[in-house]
Amino acid sequence: MPVCNKVRINIVSDDQLLIEKINYYFKQREDIQFEYSHTPVSEENVEIYIAPVSCAMEMNARNNRESVKPPVIFYGDPSFLRKAFLAGCVDYLKDPWTVDELAFRLERIIRETKKIFTFSWGSISFIGTDIVSGKSRCSLLYQEYRILKLLLQQRGNAVPREVLFYSLWNHPGPRQSRVIDVHISSIRKKLRLILPGDYHEEVIISSRGVGYMIK
Repeated sequence: MPVCNKVRINIVSDDQLLIEKINYYFKQREDIQFEYSHTPVSEENVEIYIAPVSCAMEMNARNNRESVKPPVIFYGDPSFLRKAFLAGCVDYLKDPWTVDELAFRLERIIRETKKIFTFSWGSISFIGTDIVSGKSRCSLLYQEYRILKLLLQQRGNAVPREVLFYSLWNHPGPRQSRVIDVHISSIRKKLRLILPGDYHEEVIISSRGVGYMIK
């Protein structure tokens, strides 16, 4: 079923004047959805964080979990610039900053996080671990996301099961393991949910005795 394709951005702030300025500046942008909160919301509900550098320790602790991390723009005093990047941010807004500056930084990150892979039937892109095609969107498990992203990056080449397994757990899998095949089966089912209704071929092709590939 088609779903909202907006990029979900969590702005951590209780500054009402700032919130009003951001809402006014971006009021014409139908591709962006802001959520304001006093503390960072769950990663499952956001694609980009904008947070004060005081949240750096909390968000860095979250990053110890195995998951795809939404990019973070920290903001605050210029003296905390190094601390912010050590905590894993992708950009830093030094006080005092403007909404114009925020818009510029956001635009760059949105472009980078929505890399598009084009096919004859349409295109695939990612927002976090969600896969998007047209107006349809479907959530992938972390392992499924890693496998599909690797296959797309190696498009046209068969990727051995051993390589796919190693990309997930950093060690070779048991020779008889079927875990990659199970993940591929799940990815195929999810791809069918977002592909055009008149397209019936498999996007992920089996390469006998080797692994899988995307043409």
